[in-house]
This record gives sequence, structure tokens and C-alpha cells, in this order.
Amino acid sequence: MKTVGIITYHASKSYGACLQAKATLEIVRKLGFYPELIDYINRKEQKRFKTPVNSLGSAAKYIRWKIKSLILRDSYWAKKAFGYTGLFYQGAVTHTKYTSLDELNKSSYDILLAGSDQVWNPAITGGIDKAFLLGFGMAEKRISYASSMGSHVIAQEEKKIFKECLERFSAVSVREVHAKNEIKKVIDIPVSIVADPTLLFNRDEWQNFLSVLPDRFKSIKDKYILSFFVGGSTDTYYSEVSRIKQKMGLPLYNIQINKYKRKNVDRALAGVNCAELISLIKNASVVVTDSYHGTVFSILFEKDFICLSNKANPVRVRELLNSLGLDERLDNLECLNDKIDYDSVSKKLIKIREESIEWLKNALTA
Repeated sequence: MKTVGIITYHASKSYGACLQAKATLEIVRKLGFYPELIDYINRKEQKRFKTPVNSLGSAAKYIRWKIKSLILRDSYWAKKAFGYTGLFYQGAVTHTKYTSLDELNKSSYDILLAGSDQVWNPAITGGIDKAFLLGFGMAEKRISYASSMGSHVIAQEEKKIFKECLERFSAVSVREVHAKNEIKKVIDIPVSIVADPTLLFNRDEWQNFLSVLPDRFKSIKDKYILSFFVGGSTDTYYSEVSRIKQKMGLPLYNIQINKYKRKNVDRALAGVNCAELISLIKNASVVVTDSYHGTVFSILFEKDFICLSNKANPVRVRELLNSLGLDERLDNLECLNDKIDYDSVSKKLIKIREESIEWLKNALTA
């Protein structure tokens, strides 16, 4: 059985990162290969974990942040939410930790696979990171599956690195048309558009994957609006959610990093793990989110939902909704008056799913 080394964001305190990493593992395994998540932490992550003052800009800001996080117990809630990743990945993470290309060059796989997630977005990776462009090792094949660069436009000084690395790939796919167009400006190679790996499985398969994790909300019976935001425009978001709450007359449950309770939030939910996130989405009356993967799972569980634009990174969700005929669900509170035609959405999704799995199968076996 051939080995596949997967390099992606798998250890971030991010629901989307964990869920897409799990999905990539499972689809590669399902196709008859032996996958491993390469335990690589890139420069920006290292700095964020070790010296938060760098990202906050000054010692004074760091001190204020530290005091606030201690009072609100941010670290406790983060550990509660993301402390189960080892169990979730079920031993598929390398025992060796890697922090540089030199270290990664010592790894050995038949196939290297980059993606999914925003592994080609310098705003996320802290500049172009050649590790995510598979600039290491002696693998016989190098594949990109659903790699994303978010809304990033490749700068002139980045083009040479992209070109040199992508020339070594045997197959390239990305998640968004935007990324395809950007790559085509740099190098003339075939680039396919495929689904995010989380979309390659249906809701029953996801519930099976998530069953290994504890879940406080599996059987929740309440009627509620669920809000879940990852972007920075929180005041605007909560203003919109408050309008929805007033209109529907339902309590508002909010997934967040600590127990700080905003005005109009009825239940502040901290320490929510991946299984609990999906249960809360599954059981909600309405989901309001700016999260790409929050939107994905709202669709998979056929929920009534509204997606609010992440102003810093709008491309991902816009293209997802467009591909499934759900454009009206973006920044449109009035859409709650209209029922989603999930029969039509399901037909589109099944077609995209089948084509994406076929692409990956061919890329791995050709």
C-alpha cells in the first residue's frame, strides 16, 4: 500500500482546519492508500504559539491581552475545544514534529499531497511557505487537493517561487476559481476545481467520523438560532443576528472562544469540540455564520442559514454558494422568508462530490 504524506493546517485551533484535515485523511484512506498527516508547524504558527507579542504589536497590547485571556480562561476553553484532535485523527499524525524544510527533507513518502485549506494564502502562512508547495522530499508524485489561497493575489515577487514549486507537481487542483486564475498567471499547467474535502462525505458519514468525540449537544431538543463567527466584523455581525433573533423570537446560542457574554446572546458556548459544533449546527433552527466550514456543514445538514461576508476574505464562501445555486444566502436577511430547495442543491452537490473524488483517485493512481 502506497504511503501518502499530507501537509495542511491540522493542528490549528480552528474547526475548519481540523475538519478538512480529517476529511482528507479519510478520503485518501477510502481510495486505498495509507495516509499520514505530516506534523508540520510553520513559522507563523510557531511565533504565534511562542511569542504572541509579535502578532499583537507591542508589549502593552500583549499584557492587556494576557490579562483578559486569563480572566476569561481562553486557554482552558481552547484546550477543551481542541484537545481531542489526536483522538479525532486516530493516530494518523506523524510521531516526528517538523518545523523546517531541512527537517521535512528527512521524511519519506511515495506521494506528497498539499491541501486542503488556505495553505497557499501568505496572510495565513506568514509569507509563501515552500513546505505547503511541497518543496521537500523525494516523492514520486506531488499533488495539490483543493488548496486555497483565499482572496490573495499572487505578487510579482511570489511568482518565481510558485512557478518553481508547481513545475514539480504531477496534478494540481484548487478549491476556488480565483486560485486557478492566479496560478494560470504564473504557470501554464492544468488546474482543476474540486470540492473542499469536507464536502466529499455525506452527513451520515460525518456523524460516524465524529462519534469518537464526546458530545454534550448530541440530543439537544431546544429551538434556537446558532451564530458562529471567525472574522473580525463582530459588531456588525451581532447587529444582524439581533435583527434575526427579534424577527424569529428564538434564543440565540453563540459559539465562542470564552464565556464572555455579549448583549442579546442567550447562551455563550465555549469549549465546543468538532462533534459538538456539528451537533449544534444539525439541531439549530437557523444558522448565522461567516465561516466557510460553518456554511459547508449547514448545507450538508440541510439547515436554514445565512452567511455573512467575511470582508477580509470573501471569495471562498461566495464561490461555494454560487456553485450550489445558493447565492441569495449571502448577506441577505430576507432569504429566511424562502425555503431552500435542497433537492436541487443535493443534485449539484452529488455531482461535484463524484467529480472531485474521481479527480483525486486519478491523481493518486495515474
